[in-house]
Amino acid sequence: MTSKDLQDLQDLGIIDEIIPAPLGVAHRHIQETADSIAEALKRYIDELRENSFDVLLEERYQKFRLIGGLQEEGA
Repeated sequence: MTSKDLQDLQDLGIIDEIIPAPLGVAHRHIQETADSIAEALKRYIDELRENSFDVLLEERYQKFRLIGGLQEEGA
């Protein structure tokens, strides 16, 4: 998948964030890759804790309904 593909997915709201990989390949920089992922996860977990389970569930439901709607319009 190219960086353009990833950017398109983010622009469409399918993914929330692109976590940059270290220069080279991620599996050769395991700690740096893990640190980047951990930072993003902590940030999103803090945001998610601000809402109730019901609110999170509804937001997720609406997100996936929108994704399906985008697919139907393009068909």
